[in-house]
Amino acid sequence: MKLEALGKEPENPFAALVGLKGVTPSEGTQPSMWLDDLPGITQELPEKLRSGETGKTMWERIQRLAWQSMGEAVKNALAGRLVFERVLAQTAPLESRAKGEVFQPSARWECWEIHTPPSKWVTLQFHTATLYCDEEEFASTLKIWDMSTGKELHSQTVTSETEITIGQQVDLKRGAHLLIGIDCTDLTLYAADSGKWCDFVTGAPIYPANADNGWKADSTFRVFPSSMPKGVTPIQQNTVQVDEGQTGLQIDVRLVGSMEAFLTEYSRDLAYAYRLLCGSLLMDEKLGSKELNHSAKTNLEFALEKRDAWRKEFNQVIPRAVKAIDLRGQSLCWSCDDEAFCIGIVSSV
Repeated sequence: MKLEALGKEPENPFAALVGLKGVTPSEGTQPSMWLDDLPGITQELPEKLRSGETGKTMWERIQRLAWQSMGEAVKNALAGRLVFERVLAQTAPLESRAKGEVFQPSARWECWEIHTPPSKWVTLQFHTATLYCDEEEFASTLKIWDMSTGKELHSQTVTSETEITIGQQVDLKRGAHLLIGIDCTDLTLYAADSGKWCDFVTGAPIYPANADNGWKADSTFRVFPSSMPKGVTPIQQNTVQVDEGQTGLQIDVRLVGSMEAFLTEYSRDLAYAYRLLCGSLLMDEKLGSKELNHSAKTNLEFALEKRDAWRKEFNQVIPRAVKAIDLRGQSLCWSCDDEAFCIGIVSSV
């Protein structure tokens, strides 16, 4: 398991499947499709469109634009079968108590434990941590561990900040069992009730099925069954008792649907549509280029004709390609009632 920085641009899986002759390196595994097999596109064309821009730079820019557009097109084609909400769920702020009520950690780490089953198209994101402490100046350490291997995944220095930016994420293809904590030795923490797990489908906090007056424990199970049409509606399970339900540490953790992961898995099914989109975008560049002779009517008409034809075919191919993907039994999250997302406070390590 490996953490990555939030905001890192995901790798384009189509770059290895659709190439441009003369630009794509000739060594190694070759693409299964070539852009210049489309009529009217030559390997020299990208170098002619912008003064001072190489064909390689132009092709990389076209691919980046196409990659950004593919997500929205596939998302629209999936509507009604699988819904990608960017934020599926997020921990809500703790309910901080009066300043006089303190929770002394007494030489220990204050931690949260996170346990998820595998989920192909969901990312777990660590945004911030908030420390409810009395000290204005302190130096400490925040760490994230992989509990299944005992390996330390992340470490950062915390200095005199009650709200700490973490900015890390991990995919859940193999699930996750993580521990995140801050060394609170000799710090005086204010007690706060454990945070609610907010559901961003309804916009309301999720309460345990057996709760009669709100939350009474530190964690809750949440399951998103595949039988639900959109795969994002939660079912509340029983709570898991961890400790007294008080902590001095809050973490902003989010479950985020990953369209990038979906596109990567089905990139071969969608590569033909991607090539059409790249061709259309290249014709857009040609029409806007100052380097080509637009006074030649046939040149301009040809570019317009091909751009519109490829874009039209792209819009027709995408729904058919997505419809052909077998999504029976698939959901954004988890389909087994025995498996659930669990997030809970661990009072000491």
